[in-house]
Amino acid sequence: MTILFSNQSIAVRLSAETVEEIVHRYRTGRSATSLAKELGVAPSALLNLMRERQVVIRKHGFTAERAAVLAREYEAPRDDRWA
Repeated sequence: MTILFSNQSIAVRLSAETVEEIVHRYRTGRSATSLAKELGVAPSALLNLMRERQVVIRKHGFTAERAAVLAREYEAPRDDRWA
């Protein structure tokens, strides 16, 4: 098996359209880890790409919408199946 290493930024290896799609998906809630896995790159490389494009990096993996869903689920009445 031959493993190829590249010192190029992932932005050089991807089309401008692909980069814009990745940025859009990150901004709409996809995690850097899941996007990086999909692209076959390291999460740190993907985050560097985002920073190069002045994308605000989330400190947490939840969007505000996802956090609201989790809060509602947490506060919902629980059944006894898990007791």
